[in-house]
Amino acid sequence: MPAMFLALVIFAVLGAAAPVKVEPDVTWLKSYLDFGPDRPTWAYAVDAIIAHHTPASEENVDLAQRMNVFLQSWKTSTTKLPEDVKRMFQVAKKYNVTLDGLALSRDILREMPIWYHIKSEGTRDLFNRGAQIKCLKLKHKVRTVGDAEQLALQTGGNRHTHRRKCACAACKEARDLGCEHPHKCFDKAKGLLKSLPEKWNPLLNKPEDEPERLYEEDEEKTLFKSCLTTTGSLGDAFRIFADGDECPRTFAPDTTYPEEEEIIAYTDGSAINCGTKEAAAGAGVYFEEGDERNVSLRIPNEVGTTNQAAELIAAKTLAETVPRHNPV
Repeated sequence: MPAMFLALVIFAVLGAAAPVKVEPDVTWLKSYLDFGPDRPTWAYAVDAIIAHHTPASEENVDLAQRMNVFLQSWKTSTTKLPEDVKRMFQVAKKYNVTLDGLALSRDILREMPIWYHIKSEGTRDLFNRGAQIKCLKLKHKVRTVGDAEQLALQTGGNRHTHRRKCACAACKEARDLGCEHPHKCFDKAKGLLKSLPEKWNPLLNKPEDEPERLYEEDEEKTLFKSCLTTTGSLGDAFRIFADGDECPRTFAPDTTYPEEEEIIAYTDGSAINCGTKEAAAGAGVYFEEGDERNVSLRIPNEVGTTNQAAELIAAKTLAETVPRHNPV
């Protein structure tokens, strides 16, 4: 509550002292969704305003844990928001802004709020009820996935036991905070993380844990890395034009690979009459004459009738055609 009050005060002061009119376009939305150290002050004020205007259905969402509506599962009443903020939501809806990625670095996963995590498969009761939930919020000051991970890892300590008066360093530190039963809180933190899909749980294996496959260097070739892990900050995990069909699992390559012969293929895509009603685009993949894998495609208009879209479709088709571990 104090943080929200402070944000509203900052908003009021900045609004009175230095009114700045910002066009609520994609650039503004991108700045708002930047959760790094350079996040603008006004974004925190907007967080507080959005969290304040929620429908009655969200009354069971802890007010102190409403961090950001794009990162959590609670809803806001857009009709009650200031016009500029309301238009920002319209931009997000127009471009289908979504938090996603094939795989995300643990640094990004740890930045996510653990309470009402937007990807959690748990119910509201998981985040609201129980003595341990109250203790995690008020005494352990758990806010993020990273905070929960630190506590969950304590259950695997060498000297840790399930006893209330466990003598391990982690339990002693927790009791100094006022925690009555550290192990139960550690276990509850692990339960919160278990409610997350594989891709979003930092305790589970990630592509970044797997050894990279080594190839002989060749200046004429650029190797495609199969482990596409998004790195950076939390803001780098947002996508536009998302269709909502997310795979909750993380691609984890095998640790051993058979020796496969290199495949040589050619891809291309092109478009004509771009920007007109007569626009059309096509793509093709060619291996060699008579190869049954050769294919030509007409790109549907809804995908995009541009050279770039056609070339991407061609590369995608090739990747789906060849065996997974073949060098191409």
